[in-house]
Amino acid sequence: MSPRFISLSFFFLSISTVLEISGVHGSGIYPVVVSTWPFREAVRAAWRSVNDYGSSAVTAVVEGCSACEELRCDGTDASGVPHSYAIVISCTFAISILIPNTNPLCRFIAGHEFAPTLSYSFPTPCRLHCHLGPYSFHKVGPGGSPDENGETTLDALVMDGTTMEVGAVAAMRFVKDGIKAAKLVMDFTEHTLLVGEKASIFAMSMGLSGPTNLSSAESIEKWVKWKKENCQPNFRKNVIPAKGCGPYHLHDNVLSVRESSCKVSELNNGESNWFGDGNDLHSFERQFKFVNRHNHDTISMAVIDKMGHIAVGTSTNGATFKVPGRQASGVGDGPIAGSSAYADSEVGACGATGDGDIMMRFLPCYQVVESMRQGMEPKHAAVDAISRIARKFPNFVGAVVAIDKKGVHAGACHGWTFQYSVKNSSMEDVEVFTVVP
Repeated sequence: MSPRFISLSFFFLSISTVLEISGVHGSGIYPVVVSTWPFREAVRAAWRSVNDYGSSAVTAVVEGCSACEELRCDGTDASGVPHSYAIVISCTFAISILIPNTNPLCRFIAGHEFAPTLSYSFPTPCRLHCHLGPYSFHKVGPGGSPDENGETTLDALVMDGTTMEVGAVAAMRFVKDGIKAAKLVMDFTEHTLLVGEKASIFAMSMGLSGPTNLSSAESIEKWVKWKKENCQPNFRKNVIPAKGCGPYHLHDNVLSVRESSCKVSELNNGESNWFGDGNDLHSFERQFKFVNRHNHDTISMAVIDKMGHIAVGTSTNGATFKVPGRQASGVGDGPIAGSSAYADSEVGACGATGDGDIMMRFLPCYQVVESMRQGMEPKHAAVDAISRIARKFPNFVGAVVAIDKKGVHAGACHGWTFQYSVKNSSMEDVEVFTVVP
């Protein structure tokens, strides 16, 4: 063997070692499924679709995100085991009682192969329903995060990285199948995004079930408790009342910009700027108080199919107690291509999670994919995208997962420890990777 050959071999071995140590993973084997958070069942559903049935990347993404919506998959822990089983007694008086899985009756039911939902008739107007599945407040899909009015709405997106087609719905009410509605927008309209009740009407007209109440006993209980605590914390700022529930209004000394060109500092008579610049104490507190894995119920998934085509999808019910009507129609980052997810089959894909109101200003997933297009490795592209946000908002909380067209994947995060899930043909089952800030 020539010295030159040995030298080159050592060089490539060194590069591989450095990439592995720095948190870069992947075998380059198709197909591949990647998802934010330890949502194993959702990844398995996408994997069955793309690997076992040979589905396209788009179809697999829809299957995976649909499974997450149906299972309310943030209701499971890192091992995929439900936190609790729920026994709900539904009466004419609209009473619901939740019993944890430590209850002997639930343990008995869980140990037997019954149908997913059991109904028992009583000599009273009540019926007992036993739901055998994950059931907790923090979950993707229906029954999750309520807004200020106590209502749960859904945002979803699907993107084909080969055709660059996108379909999305935002602030969708009364329809529980967010990702399927987004797929319908992509397949049967020339639009990219439908919003609010119009999105709901479209989805139902195309065959999805509804109208359905998307709230749950847990979400309403959470909302009632929040109201009793003077609606604190919340996403409002620079309004009266500052420490209570609405209706909210502006301070008397706030003049319309159409009537006055005076500076904000003059309005405050030289006092601190209560409008803030995005880096003030209020902004810091907002990020810390609101955004973590357990109050921002989002899945973002990327799939590379057997042909090398890439697709991404996102499903979310947004931040807990978000302001109804923010971004004109209650639109968070979930249905925004380039923010929550982005794909280009010539390059790779990205999924994001965290404080979407901040992250959507930077389009982090678009940045990740474009950085990879310019030659960055997934790890470096992910870190770069997160760093761009952190420089302006040091206390923001968020994460991205990047995967290139060869199947190499990596993550980056800020303000929390982030986990993402992966399945490819070299793995016996879904594997979870942990990323630290």
